[in-house]
Amino acid sequence: MVSAATGVLGPLIGKLSALLEKEYAGLKGVRKEIVSLREELSSMNTTLQKLAVDDDPDAQAVEWGNQIRDLSYDIEDCIDDFGIRVASPAAGAGKGSSLGFLQASMGKLKALGARHGIAGKIRELKARVDDVSKRRDRINLNFINALIVGQRYLVIIDDLWETSVWDVLKCAFPDNNCGSRVITTTRVESVAKTCCNYQVECIYKMNPLNDEDSRILFFNRIFGPGVACPSELKDVSSKILEKCGGLPLAIITIASLLASQAGKVKEEWEHVQNSLGSKLGIDPTVEGMRQILNLSYRNLPPHLKTCFLYLGAYPEDCIIWKDDLVRQWIAEGFVSRTLQPVMDVAGYYFNELINRSLIQPVEIGYNDEVLCCRVHDMMLDLIIRKYCAEEKFMTMLRASQGIRGYTHNVRRLVNHLDSESQLANFAIPATIDLSKVRSLATIVSPQQTLCLQKFKFIRVLVLQIAYVSEETREADMSEISKLCLLRYLKIHSEVGLKLPTQIRALQHLETLEIVTEVNSGVCMPSDMSQLPSLSYLNVLPHMARLPDGVATMRSLHSLAFFILEESSLDNVRGLQCLTNLKELYLRCSGDCSDDTARSYMDALQSSVSGLGCKLYLTAWFPSAWYPDVPQWVSQLKNLHSLELGIGQMSKRGTSILGGLPALVRLDLCIRGPSLDQERAVFSGEGFPVLKHLIFTCKALCLTFQPGALPMLKNLRLEFNMDGIGLAADALVGVEHLRNLKKLSASIGGFKADASIPAAEREGVVSAVRNAIQLHPRCPPIEVTCRQGRFGY
Repeated sequence: MVSAATGVLGPLIGKLSALLEKEYAGLKGVRKEIVSLREELSSMNTTLQKLAVDDDPDAQAVEWGNQIRDLSYDIEDCIDDFGIRVASPAAGAGKGSSLGFLQASMGKLKALGARHGIAGKIRELKARVDDVSKRRDRINLNFINALIVGQRYLVIIDDLWETSVWDVLKCAFPDNNCGSRVITTTRVESVAKTCCNYQVECIYKMNPLNDEDSRILFFNRIFGPGVACPSELKDVSSKILEKCGGLPLAIITIASLLASQAGKVKEEWEHVQNSLGSKLGIDPTVEGMRQILNLSYRNLPPHLKTCFLYLGAYPEDCIIWKDDLVRQWIAEGFVSRTLQPVMDVAGYYFNELINRSLIQPVEIGYNDEVLCCRVHDMMLDLIIRKYCAEEKFMTMLRASQGIRGYTHNVRRLVNHLDSESQLANFAIPATIDLSKVRSLATIVSPQQTLCLQKFKFIRVLVLQIAYVSEETREADMSEISKLCLLRYLKIHSEVGLKLPTQIRALQHLETLEIVTEVNSGVCMPSDMSQLPSLSYLNVLPHMARLPDGVATMRSLHSLAFFILEESSLDNVRGLQCLTNLKELYLRCSGDCSDDTARSYMDALQSSVSGLGCKLYLTAWFPSAWYPDVPQWVSQLKNLHSLELGIGQMSKRGTSILGGLPALVRLDLCIRGPSLDQERAVFSGEGFPVLKHLIFTCKALCLTFQPGALPMLKNLRLEFNMDGIGLAADALVGVEHLRNLKKLSASIGGFKADASIPAAEREGVVSAVRNAIQLHPRCPPIEVTCRQGRFGY
């Protein structure tokens, strides 16, 4: 496969063009070599683009693409290394060697181009490790057996693929004549028969969709609900559906592929039909699905193929946050830097993968934007990991599975461990060449050292530092200041962090996210204002002040989560200089006088009013509650999202909140009852754009009057069951929320000892359900119960 090579060449050609504009390109002989390299690579890129859409490229093409990709990486590493040396005081050193490398690379490129047209040496691909058989190590069978021996148990095992796996797993389940049951799900009939010892009456077959339901699912995805299929496409669509065999995943995948093709031309549909072959309709199993998923992958444009393969870095069933993913794409150079903002382009790539049903949305934000996704397990196993290995795109390490991928010239390395014991005993194998790694995602303990200096060319670094023992409560990360090419740095630590005092050498750093789970906070580097490329800065927990000199950080697009009152007023005023700022997340400690709070809010509103950025403010701490809605809230005309904890609610407070013209999300936690009224009342005035409301209180006593919250789509209620009892008027007027699409309720106070009668429990749930039944559209409702109580 050659699609990964096309994703590499595009950014490299752009980097060569940029190199021509540098003054050191005028050095004797350098410009000529750069121009020649760029022309040769551009020519090869055109050929690779054609090969990338070939359904079955020959072995010569695959090997040629692999060589081009590796050589392109080496050239880019050389350019970056040369740039670092030129920018440093010792720039003269190594100048000749870099030029010599460029000349040598030029010779190799020309030789590769000549060899592509003739017989080339076929390099045998490394055999893939048997995935399923190595899953045995993930499960402690003795522990499971000891847990359920002598007990009546019900065990559900989802998605078995191999009979060999069942042969191992079944040893954990004792046959103790206690009426126990084991339920398995599988897509493979032979596995199903093995699991029930060939008692076929114990097998429940999920029937595929019938013809009518298949057509509805297919056409709704392509044309939209209720839109008929054009007459000229009816015959070919019937043939495609016949080959899909009634499998929903197959239907959705093919429909998404066709929906992405402009014009819905009949010839394109016939090409898809012919590409599917006939196997799936006859035997809709794993191999048949592989055909369909392969087709979806092959029809991706080259830039999306590269972005799609990057999802192989995430483990099975992992929730993948959009912002993390697209920033890593950008740092890797996968996203075209056009006249549009690069985050917008990356967001378009992400949405394209969603629209093609290659990734599945998990959580939708209050602005109808997909916040996170996951990859279907079949897509992950059959496509991503297959191509990541074949195209030498990524190397994955698992303690239970060993090395998956190549070990020479590793460019991307991912390490996922399953337990603390694995972490304590695991080290990156010495056989892996780390000198050219560009992306590293790994979990380590504070005692382990990665020797970060060896990762000279790293762009993306994601570290999870796990707490293992009391011996080491701090991880030393001071070496990151030497990673001069780093663009994306995310550290999530369960222990304290020692960061470098200065990081101004990281001139390419675009994303810096530091998250710790300890209360001691993080001592941030003193010179963050000297990072010219930094666009995303996120520090958690909320124990940090705005960086000194923040006014000079004009490349910032997102700034989070700093405490307002801990920062100097000069730095708060300096926010007005951040003309590229799109999102500002701040927290108010509540630990200051009203006069001081007003001074900070005046400075904040003055700064953000001219920026047009979205302001997200959290004004709540468990130890600090405001008596009522503070008056200073009314000053924040840019406030987009507010989390507020108050002791009591008043009409004045409701009026202040309702008067915020940009407030889209409100998370309101009320510790006590209403101050001057028996109920919390939302009138028909105010809240012009509020879409998402979380209302937390001890006792639910809430009214929505006609015309209230005209744009509200999502309502979440959190309250205690002993505060509602069987009151029929605990929730009144939900029917007036005309745009409501979802209501969820979390009810606290359910005791583990079941001391509350079942009838009373059911009465609480029924009171909420009865209130929502009055809504004319009857939106979906989700009711959950918890032991803890709200309002404290």
